[in-house]
Amino acid sequence: MQVTHFHASRRALLSSSLALAAGICLPFNAISAMRPSPIDPLLVLDETLAQLMVDSVFTFSDGNSTLVTRLSRVEVAAQPQREYKGTIKRGFALEFVPVDGVTNWPQGTYAVENPELGRFELFVVPQRSGNDQPALLATFSRL
Repeated sequence: MQVTHFHASRRALLSSSLALAAGICLPFNAISAMRPSPIDPLLVLDETLAQLMVDSVFTFSDGNSTLVTRLSRVEVAAQPQREYKGTIKRGFALEFVPVDGVTNWPQGTYAVENPELGRFELFVVPQRSGNDQPALLATFSRL
């Protein structure tokens, strides 16, 4: 059996020990603040971005099954609106149509995944689309 020897100077050992001790002494909040936090997709989603995402795929999940949909329509509320940091914010609604044309998913909050936005939770209500297809509607109020 071959034995490998590890050689380190006292200075290297002390400096690494001090760094470890400093890391252990930091409160958890300070350590987690050093990591970049992911951006909440629902904070960046507005009517302009949503319009660009029409026909994008959104996958809904209830934990047991999934439903693949596409964003079929964005409806922007005419009033009320407000200005925030130089931009006009207004409410909007997103209509999702199942790719296979079938859904009996009830009203509720579902995990949603999209390649561009990532994963987020969304409350939707079932409805019929303009061409009488089953659809899911999510309404956003930015007031």
